[in-house]
Amino acid sequence: DTAATAGTGVVDQLFNGATGTLSNTASGTTTLEDLGITTAGTLTIVAGVDAGTGGAANTATLAEIGVTAAGTLTITATEGANTESTTVAYSLSDTIETLRLNLRAAMRAMGTVTGSSAGTMGGATATYAAGVLELKSNDATVNIAVTDSNVSGGARAIFGITGTGADTVTGSAVDTLAQSETVTVSYAITDTISSLAGNIQTALRAAGAIGNSTLTGGTLAAATAAQSSGILTLTAVGADAKFSTITSSTDGGTANKLRTALNLAASPNAASAASSGAAVQNKYRLDSNALTGVTSISSSSTGSIDISTQTAASAAISTLDSAINQVSSARANIGAIQNRLESVGRSLPRHWVNLYPEHQTEWGLFPTPSSCCEGSGHSHPTKVGDGPRSSRHCRYQSATDPSSCSGVAMTFATGGYARTTSMSSSTPIPGRLGTRR
Repeated sequence: DTAATAGTGVVDQLFNGATGTLSNTASGTTTLEDLGITTAGTLTIVAGVDAGTGGAANTATLAEIGVTAAGTLTITATEGANTESTTVAYSLSDTIETLRLNLRAAMRAMGTVTGSSAGTMGGATATYAAGVLELKSNDATVNIAVTDSNVSGGARAIFGITGTGADTVTGSAVDTLAQSETVTVSYAITDTISSLAGNIQTALRAAGAIGNSTLTGGTLAAATAAQSSGILTLTAVGADAKFSTITSSTDGGTANKLRTALNLAASPNAASAASSGAAVQNKYRLDSNALTGVTSISSSSTGSIDISTQTAASAAISTLDSAINQVSSARANIGAIQNRLESVGRSLPRHWVNLYPEHQTEWGLFPTPSSCCEGSGHSHPTKVGDGPRSSRHCRYQSATDPSSCSGVAMTFATGGYARTTSMSSSTPIPGRLGTRR
């Protein structure tokens, strides 16, 4: 029952109309465990930018500017009829700056061109600015040329170094390809949605520029992550930045369980990534003024009651009905035993009288006051004591003529019935009365 208005939900009816609601909508204080997460893990966010413009930064790798395979550049210096060559190997992981330094060092190491008396590469330079790589011999008599072991997709083609027969070779501007940045955030099941949002924001901002993007807006430095009423929203802020993919650890055999619980898209491909709806918790918190001290109804991996889904809740009702029936059956058995005990207790006095007649007067075996030899010359009945039935019995006092009571009918009451006996001077009176003497 997720009714939000008092008096309209099943929970309200169950508790005699008391104001109460049963809500499964998550909030900032909802823990990841409340969302059904059972183990710690990581949330991985990949941010990206489209192809850069304005020239790739010198920290970009050769792969990031489009080089497709490792190779070797050959620089040939020519002075008149004299030539000399040197080689520089490169890999996809080399940065532009690494390649520039390697080229300059190799050219300068050539020194005087072999066979030449004056032409030298000792002052050669390699510079990179605004996306353009330039090689220069700095000797007007020495021309340079560059070849590459990779005819296409190699460094020479990507940098656009095609000029030959001059002391300077200038390439064309290069930009980075689409860039990406991977941000990983660790989480524990005790983390709340609010604390998770804070950790995500810290990690995004720490990543800074996305890959080697040279775009001003290709950064996560100002990114934000916040939650509101169970909805988590990530915003790149950088004008050229976007969230490419979001994944999370496998939990209990379910892939991307946290991402799914937060209702985040797998591939947002946008500057903002927000939950498609409020997260739903597996623990339901019940607020009711009729349930003092009761704060939650929860499902548990070790329990038999699960109300996280409609199907499970229906099964839980059957389980509860069975438990109630067991309690009712036990109470019925206890009631039957109690009745038998009470019945035995009520019959004990009667059995006591039958077993121990000398105690009859103590248990209600008394002659009725109207039959105590009235008019026979004896004293009227005297109250000796009230027994359990507040009865009286006769005490025969100083009868001058014991035979005068002969034939007097006396009625004795005991255990709910009466019996009448004719008395003579020798008739024993039951119990402590002895004979009528």
